[in-house]
Amino acid sequence: MEDKLLNYSLEYIMSDRFAKYSKYIIQERALPDVRDGLKPVQRRILYSMFIEGNTYNHPTRKSAKTVGFVMGNFHPHGDSSIYEAMVRMAQDWKQNEVLIDMQGNVGSIDDDPPAAMRYTEARLSLISNELLKDLDKDTVNFTLTYDDNNKEPTVLPSRFPNLLINGCRGIASGYSTLIFPHNFNEIIEGTIYRIKHPNCSLDELLEIIKGPDFPTGGTISGKEGIKKMYETGIGQIQINSNYKWVSNKNNNALVISEIPYDTIKAKIVSDIDKIRAERKIEGIIEVRDESDKDGLRIVVEIRKEVDKDSIFNYLMKNTQLSVKYTSNVTAIANKTPVLLPLTKCLDYYINHQIDVETRRITFDLNKCLSRLHIVEALIKAIDVTDETVKLIRSSKDKTEAKEKLKKRFNFDDIQAEAIVMMQLYRLTSTNITSLEEEKTNLNSMIVEYNSYLSDEKKLKKLIISYLQDISKRFVRPRKTIIEDDIKDYTVDRKPILIEDCMISVSYDGYFKRSSLKSYSASNEALPGVKTDDLIMGVKEARSDDVLLSFTNKGNYMYIPIFELFDNKWKEEGKHISSIISLSGEEKIIYNLLVKDFTKAIYLVLVSKKGLIKRCLLKDFILSRYSKPSSCMKFKDDDDELASVGYSDGDSLIVLVSKHGKAIMYHENKISLIGVKASGIKAMNIDSSDEVSQMYVYKKNEHSPLACITNKGGFKIFNDYSLNATNRLVKPVDLYKFYRSEPHYVISLIKCDTNTPYLIKCNDSIKEIKFESNKVSTIAKPIKSTLLDNDNQRFIKVSNLIIDEINSKTKTYETKDDEVKVNVVKKETVEEDKELTIFDYLEDL
Repeated sequence: MEDKLLNYSLEYIMSDRFAKYSKYIIQERALPDVRDGLKPVQRRILYSMFIEGNTYNHPTRKSAKTVGFVMGNFHPHGDSSIYEAMVRMAQDWKQNEVLIDMQGNVGSIDDDPPAAMRYTEARLSLISNELLKDLDKDTVNFTLTYDDNNKEPTVLPSRFPNLLINGCRGIASGYSTLIFPHNFNEIIEGTIYRIKHPNCSLDELLEIIKGPDFPTGGTISGKEGIKKMYETGIGQIQINSNYKWVSNKNNNALVISEIPYDTIKAKIVSDIDKIRAERKIEGIIEVRDESDKDGLRIVVEIRKEVDKDSIFNYLMKNTQLSVKYTSNVTAIANKTPVLLPLTKCLDYYINHQIDVETRRITFDLNKCLSRLHIVEALIKAIDVTDETVKLIRSSKDKTEAKEKLKKRFNFDDIQAEAIVMMQLYRLTSTNITSLEEEKTNLNSMIVEYNSYLSDEKKLKKLIISYLQDISKRFVRPRKTIIEDDIKDYTVDRKPILIEDCMISVSYDGYFKRSSLKSYSASNEALPGVKTDDLIMGVKEARSDDVLLSFTNKGNYMYIPIFELFDNKWKEEGKHISSIISLSGEEKIIYNLLVKDFTKAIYLVLVSKKGLIKRCLLKDFILSRYSKPSSCMKFKDDDDELASVGYSDGDSLIVLVSKHGKAIMYHENKISLIGVKASGIKAMNIDSSDEVSQMYVYKKNEHSPLACITNKGGFKIFNDYSLNATNRLVKPVDLYKFYRSEPHYVISLIKCDTNTPYLIKCNDSIKEIKFESNKVSTIAKPIKSTLLDNDNQRFIKVSNLIIDEINSKTKTYETKDDEVKVNVVKKETVEEDKELTIFDYLEDL
């Protein structure tokens, strides 16, 4: 035993075995032969049915019988793989020319599975006869089967270029192939042209072979990918569905009659219906599959008032109504996987046909020569009938008779055998005449066969005549349309249905859009929200409006209203992270509904550490909004955005610190800078203090304000309580701040007795209304009058208002000299130690 042990490394064993496995998979399983366009399993199925007589001119037989015969004799790889290959050759939506006629359920374009093999029946189709024609005339090589008990052909004669006509798809070890099907008549005509002009250019062939022709039709968009595929063997093409618009009084209907090759109709219908159900686009009423025996028909009903072309582009972009395929024309040529351009594909096939026809003619020639050899002996024997009969009668058996004939007339063994086996009636004068005619015909045929074998041009003409005959018998109109240019279905803006709706935004980032009908049915109650979340705003809007939402981390989100999740008003919203990648740590602090970005409106932003800035509204427009965008650059890592508001060009800014200090100044005291820049100092406060809230008084606005503290204290004051000053003067005290019992300002709101306010507490959500808007004296102590108990603390206050910018929003021009002074004034720069000239340059 030790002498028989072989020591190899695991690396060597694995590489050797995998190399053998790969070679087998590539050559014997997954890739087609360039000559007949068939994988081994397909070839074995067709050959098995052929030798069993299961052809087009005989009744069908159970598929299970064929599968068993193939598996037992030629393909020992399981019945399922054989039956799957057999069914595919019978599916007219995957094959341009079905090679097997099958009765029963063979599956569907909806990807329904076929019936089991015990239920279906099959036979070879009429055109399969052209693949197997002359197989019995030694036209191809045969090899031993897996068990060495039978022989099978290594390739079929294939009287038409099946590789290009039916195409192929396969994945091997390290190789894959995707060959598109082509029009039957175009490929044959192109093959004929290549035979006549072996050095023709690709452009000449493209005048005949327009491009792939799929059994499911459709439209190929762009010719460049086709040409590249034919030049190199690899090329990408775009296949689009064929459709038409049908309009009626109530809606528009998109009627799809053809879908791209190798797509699943049921999945396309399901994807469109999913888009409708999830309202990814607005305007789709219904999608129906109305396909029947007369053909494919998918109907998408669309509202009359929406842009049908935008919806169509969206569907083409986001479903398999339009697909891109990359061809990879790889096939086995000379036992090697080769990437093949069009000219090489045709050349390999033509050489195969020359070889097949040469072998067929040689076979027929040898048969004629053998027959002539016998006919000549029979004629000679009849000429000397009496002597021939006498020799035979004088012999004691057949063997002696043959020997006497060979010796007397110099016949060989074959001729002697034919003579002794000849029937007596053939000794008549009529038969001698027929033998003479047969000899003449045989000589004529032999001359003709030899002429083909000696003249390649004549042989090619014979091949051409066969191809022309097949092309006439099997006329196939082109199904796929080819367009010169690639169609771009990019949607600049997702198609929407313009409609009024209600929106709500929560502190934790939950957004919702609801119909006015749902809002009215709720008796205009507050929207549904999570238990510990706070509604920050409620607003009526249109689906084409934009919501700007600002977070405490110095980011803002550009949210088209139609992108918001549509839900019932009483149900919870959906976190904005489903649209924009917002982290759970960011909280919504301000919302602005914008209907008109062209207005001369400014956004004022202030951070807790006391940075303030002013930006133009139009600078907040985003073309891509899949993630938040920065709206303020902080100088300290622990800084946050405290408050945001909008100004009209002649507004007063009121700032309140956490310790109850307040200041008011004109907006032109704030530099106008870029969205992503930092800011300037907002107010003079202690290092232990920070900016809490801001309110923007629009021109001619005089409303009482209320500051609310974490301990339930509130103080109502108006703008007359504060003097408009410079930005960095000493602020005033709204109330007495005691460090032993501190009240921290958490909110600054407009005091309105008719407006309900929501307060997020440490233990609940509290709703209050101010019973009086009586202004109290500032700089006095503040009391905890809003708390339910001593342990309760206020965290955030919401007035449920979302500010709106529309065409009626009033704006005022800022005086240029005031802004100029503000930017270059020396004392301002000196007082604002954080600001340098580089900040100004960055802002500009």
